[in-house]
Amino acid sequence: MMISMVMKIICSELNQSDFSGHIHNDGWFPIDEIDLVDGPAGLINACLAGSDKALVTGEMTCAVRILCDRCCEPVKLDLTAEFNYECIFGSEVVDEVRHETECREEDLNRIYVKEPVIDIGDLLREQLLLNIPPRILSGKSCQGLCQICGVDLKTVRFDCEQRQVDSQFAILRRLEDR
Repeated sequence: MMISMVMKIICSELNQSDFSGHIHNDGWFPIDEIDLVDGPAGLINACLAGSDKALVTGEMTCAVRILCDRCCEPVKLDLTAEFNYECIFGSEVVDEVRHETECREEDLNRIYVKEPVIDIGDLLREQLLLNIPPRILSGKSCQGLCQICGVDLKTVRFDCEQRQVDSQFAILRRLEDR
């Protein structure tokens, strides 16, 4: 089974045999918005499951560097993903799905493609993005930045002058004091 440098599996080649291969990054990984520290690495398997679909399973590990949500310091995250996709081919199916308004549970791991070509890079990119946690902190005790002067609160201890900020909601503070 041949895979091009852009990591695409041509499903007509799956007719002869199933595909099993190792994932490693030679600079092909299609992601610009995340600082990739290491990987991706892993294993991927693909096989036909009828004339109009293929099954793609695998596992991937990688390390990324993302900024902390509180203090904006870089944090290295080790991510692991196991995936299982059902790829359905045919332009009629793709056009039909495009008009649907509700995503059913069985559609969560289903990919509809016009051509019988599976872009592994897109699948791995999706898995990487899905496995990034919603909140990234540099540590459990990260206090973030001072709201007044912007100093990182974990590196400097100080008493910043609490200034009263004029806002249209300042009147609500007076109600709170009652």
